[in-house]
Amino acid sequence: MTQTGTTAVTDADRIVELEHLLVELKAELAERKNIERDLKRAKVSAEAACHSKEDLLALVSHEIRSQIQMLTGAVELLRETPLDKKQTEYLNAFNHAGEFLLSLVNDLLDNSRLDAGRIHLDQIEFPFRELLERTAQLIAWQAGRKGLELEYHLSPDIPAQLVGDPKRLQQVILNLAGNAIKFTEQGKIIITVEPEASSLASQEMQLIFTIQDTGIGIPGDKLEEIFERYAQASPATFRTYGGTGLGLNIAKRLVGLMGGTIRVTSKEGKGTSFVFNARLGVTPPPSLLRSRTQKIKESAGTEPSDSSGRRRRGNTNASRRLSRNHLPCRRYGP
Repeated sequence: MTQTGTTAVTDADRIVELEHLLVELKAELAERKNIERDLKRAKVSAEAACHSKEDLLALVSHEIRSQIQMLTGAVELLRETPLDKKQTEYLNAFNHAGEFLLSLVNDLLDNSRLDAGRIHLDQIEFPFRELLERTAQLIAWQAGRKGLELEYHLSPDIPAQLVGDPKRLQQVILNLAGNAIKFTEQGKIIITVEPEASSLASQEMQLIFTIQDTGIGIPGDKLEEIFERYAQASPATFRTYGGTGLGLNIAKRLVGLMGGTIRVTSKEGKGTSFVFNARLGVTPPPSLLRSRTQKIKESAGTEPSDSSGRRRRGNTNASRRLSRNHLPCRRYGP
């Protein structure tokens, strides 16, 4: 009887203990639910604040850009009037300050949009070769103001029409080329665009863009850092050339959205080379589509032949790859 009584007391104690634990667990669960509810409210509030900040930044940046563009337009009009040397120097300084402010506003806005995940790339068909030609002319104009030469190589294997986001692609090229011009006092800028060999026959073409300069170069221990936000090669570089340290970080993230990567090699006093690749869609030309339709209609197993009845072979030169040294080249500047 004593043993049975002891067992009953032990079970009762365990039941009481479990009831206490259950009460504690319920209290803890209620507390966690309250915390989760507070966190969700804080998240919604933070997202709303973030969107408000983004909207405010977009509005303010638009107003600032409009005013800067008006001022720079006035500067360009003044350039067309008779000016002495001192007045020309004042206008050049004024124009440089305006360009810096415009670049600063654009970088801050893009950085904010990227952080918020609000930049999405378009997928539209656009005249790629024409875009590159216009971009090269813009870069040549910027380089010419510093007395620099621009070499521009575009592979003939790249179709005239591609699918992607032309605005963001041009932004990356201008960003890297602008950097090259800023840090180069004499010599030239070389831009090369060629396809990756393995993507030539696919519906998506990987293009390799190379922007080289003969500028001051980047210290070896800084190469891994320059793509970080607000990074500068050195304090002396910042004092001399200015900049926010956002441009390369923005370029890297945009290239990532294009399905590519970016890398850099450099030697101090010799120059720097930025290489990035981007994935763009390929649309077959109408003539090829008509040719494919005709082939489907033809009976299987027939091969085209010439007037002698021999099988006609394709043009082997059509698939010949050109090395970079033999790519068609255009030169701008002195």
